[in-house]
Parts: sequence; structure tokens; C-alpha cells
Amino acid sequence: MARDRVCVRRQRQCEYKLQSREKGEQNRITFAEGTGTSFSGEPGLFDPTIRRNGIHEIRLFAEDAAGNPSVIVQPVILEGSLKANYANPVSDDGVGLPDGLSIPRQYDSRMQGSGDFGPGWTLPSSDVSVASTAILGEGWTQIMIPEYFGLIPRYYVTETRRHIVVIRLSDTEIIRFDMKTRPESDNAPLRYLEVVFKAAPGSEGNSLEAIGFDKDVVMTENMLKEFGDRLYNPREFRLTRPDGTVYVIHAQIPGTPYLTLPSDTTFFV
Repeated sequence: MARDRVCVRRQRQCEYKLQSREKGEQNRITFAEGTGTSFSGEPGLFDPTIRRNGIHEIRLFAEDAAGNPSVIVQPVILEGSLKANYANPVSDDGVGLPDGLSIPRQYDSRMQGSGDFGPGWTLPSSDVSVASTAILGEGWTQIMIPEYFGLIPRYYVTETRRHIVVIRLSDTEIIRFDMKTRPESDNAPLRYLEVVFKAAPGSEGNSLEAIGFDKDVVMTENMLKEFGDRLYNPREFRLTRPDGTVYVIHAQIPGTPYLTLPSDTTFFV
């Protein structure tokens, strides 16, 4: 169970809702709600055992009687095998299909979206997805720390929010990468940087690169942009596994990766 403490105070009576959704899904599920002029502590309990692994967004929404809203959104990463769900893989054989051809599909009670064949029903490849905890080009800044008794300034690139890319290959296999910049520090203010993705502990041996965006970026106004002033926000990634298998996954089309085998055979899943 996920526990976090919050405190909300308004001058007027307000209603609040705690909602969640898997990153990339449209619909939110309300798992706690209440009414009052203030509330603090643990207003609700988010149960990860009934959700799929990957990135989820938890949203606290409060609105007073005058219709003034307040919203806080926090991403969380779910991992682990302790789940309370119903799953049922089936195969449709010979239903208007050529001989020998079948279509596998599966039902998962944790699936929040509309699914490929209705709520909860998806193709097995729909387990494969990529998402990030934040827009990758936003939430950056740099700080200056004096060194050598305050005589020499040292500038460091830092994050105002975490930038983690999560690849979901199956219900039990999650691969994580931390987005970093090079160089991380210099004796002069940093402007021209290189984006790199570092495999997180437990994901070593995998490598990740963004497709459609240059890895060389410019830092301006606490954002990372390409030289043409386009915000760095890739939606497609190339994942290389330790055995040489390559996945090309689009963040807006989960479950439809290109797969390149070590033998250079390519097909669409």
C-alpha cells in the first residue's frame, strides 16, 4: 500500500478527490474522497496490488463551493509481483480466420483503459510500453557552488523533478533509466549539453536512446531544447537488451513495438 501525508487548508468548505491512472491512459479512478475546510494526514490509500506495474499518476483534486480548484499530480513507479488480479489468456481459433491462424488475447482486471477488445481485453503485446515520470526537457536548472575557499565558482546541472524513463516489457519485467546530462558540471555556466540515459540499479546491461531527437541540446530558461528551439520531449525510444534484441517503442502507441532480433530479422509485433 502506498502511504503519504498531505495537508490541505481552504477558507471555504471544499471537496477533494484522490484519483489515479496508469500513464498514457485517459480515465482516472477515484479511490478516496471527502469534504471539509481542512484535512491532513492520510486522506486515502492507494493499493498497488490491484494495478499493473509501471508509471502511475496520483492526483489530488480539491474544489471549494465557489468552484475554485486546486490540483497536485505526483507520479509513482509500481514494481513487484504481489498482485491481486484476475488474468485469463485465451486464443481465438478459426473464427473467420484462415486455417492455422489464431489471435491470442488476454483479460486483466487491473487494465484501466478501453482495451483492444473491450475493457480489460488486450493483445499480449500491449504489455509492452514506455513512459516517463515527467516531460524530459522540462524541470532542469543549474546552481553555482563556490570551490577552493570560495575563489572559483562551479556550476552544476540539477533536476527540479526526477526524469525517469520506464520500459514495461511484461507484468514482471520493468526496466528503468535515469536521464542525465553531460557534462554535469563546469567552471562556467552550462549551456551546451548531451543527453544520456543511464540504466538504473537492476536494469544494468540494457541501453536506451531516443529516436527523432538529437542528443545534443541547449539549456535555456530551465529547459532542454534542440538547436532549432524544439523542446526535448522524445516519444519514441530504442531499447537494446543484453542479448542484442532491440525494441523500438512509441510512447503514444503502447504495445506496438518493432522487434529486431540479433540475426537482424525485423518484424512488427
